[in-house]
Amino acid sequence: MSKKISTSVESGANVIIGQTFFLDIILNSDENISSEASVKITKNNNIDLQGDIPPIKLSEDGNKGVISVELYVYDDITENESVYFTIEPDSNTEGFPDYKVEYTAQTVDESSLRIKIGTDYLKVPDHSNFPPHGRYFSPTLAIVKSKNGTPLSGTPISILDIDGVFDSFNFYAADKKTKLEPILMGNYRGFTVNTDSSGKLVSYIYAIENKSAVLNIHSEIMGITGSISADKTLYVIDDRRVDPFHEAYPPIINDAVNGVLHPTPGATTFSVTVPLYHDAANGDAIFFFFDGLMIDPPFHMVNIPDQLQNLQLPYSNFLEKNKPVKIHYVIIKESADRYVSDSTVVTYSAYDPPTDNVYEKCEVYSSIGTNQNDLISESDIVNCRIISHYKNNSGHDGLFVKITGTNDSNDKTKIPLGSEVTLHLHIRSKQKRLDKSFVPVTMPNTAGDDGITNKVIS
Repeated sequence: MSKKISTSVESGANVIIGQTFFLDIILNSDENISSEASVKITKNNNIDLQGDIPPIKLSEDGNKGVISVELYVYDDITENESVYFTIEPDSNTEGFPDYKVEYTAQTVDESSLRIKIGTDYLKVPDHSNFPPHGRYFSPTLAIVKSKNGTPLSGTPISILDIDGVFDSFNFYAADKKTKLEPILMGNYRGFTVNTDSSGKLVSYIYAIENKSAVLNIHSEIMGITGSISADKTLYVIDDRRVDPFHEAYPPIINDAVNGVLHPTPGATTFSVTVPLYHDAANGDAIFFFFDGLMIDPPFHMVNIPDQLQNLQLPYSNFLEKNKPVKIHYVIIKESADRYVSDSTVVTYSAYDPPTDNVYEKCEVYSSIGTNQNDLISESDIVNCRIISHYKNNSGHDGLFVKITGTNDSNDKTKIPLGSEVTLHLHIRSKQKRLDKSFVPVTMPNTAGDDGITNKVIS
């Protein structure tokens, strides 16, 4: 006949001086356990039972029972002191042996309790989503340490549902098998997760089929710390348009002309405006999608409506140049309500062309000089031979650029003399790309020998 007692916080664990925590006393038997079975907490040192011992909860056809108790670790003890007690089965728990539990008292570095969420968002699953085959989940991690930097082993940490949304998710322990079921923990529902032998506090959050949600989780050591929010909010997002009353206008690509976006020299991002939408408020999150692919990270609204006028998105989100891309966004409210926008179609051009091609193109010469023999045509490739004479030039010039201007007001092909000109350099090679703007130069105010034109060389 096998009868065994175990606990959810195992012997050898570190507990925190002054901590209150919930302990599951687990009874396993190869025969039915009485519904009247109970236990006593005796021979305790530096720890006390809080309140009464509740009734046993039976499962597995009566062969397993769990009694959940609340314990308090004394706050006037020192680090490394022993904390222990004995679990004594009562007369209705015949055949179960006494079970001694012993812990070690420790302090905690409160900053180490902040949980890191593995991702900003999850897509709403359209099918069941459970381990081990579910794909829409996020890991969470904190490495909990004592005040002297030692990892805390086996320490029970409370994970709290302050916003009341835990029912919109499934939570699993580090083994991805043990489901973590919320219970009432003081003023909030939550569950307990123990650190592992390295101090790692690990759990997994799984999205639920066809359910959008917003999750803020908080960790706490009851009696010691306040609730400590995780490093980010987790959003479960559905970008499908299903409610005509929750639609938004398409994004405005501020720098695009006729649906074409040219790169700004030296810039890595471009500006987007989200038109003011219904019930816009600080705390909203805006996610952008390029051809249906979500872009990290989301924009968190802290300055409505001004912030909507200039949201910066990286050019690198365009996976291909000169290809039309549909851009739309989803607004997620703190309540998990969502607004889905129409799409804007934009094509990212690989080059920044001369404005309207109004004036004739500049002339580019090799590092040797600006004679006609040194002129580089548009079909030529700039290679090492072309720029090799740079070391003989006073400014180590690898190329020369000649721009011709005119004082003839009827000649619309050349830049007017006296104009300010900015040279933009675009390099495209297999190994590298470069976009650079040079300091503006001013064309001469007077004509040269022909009385009409003059040149500037840079």
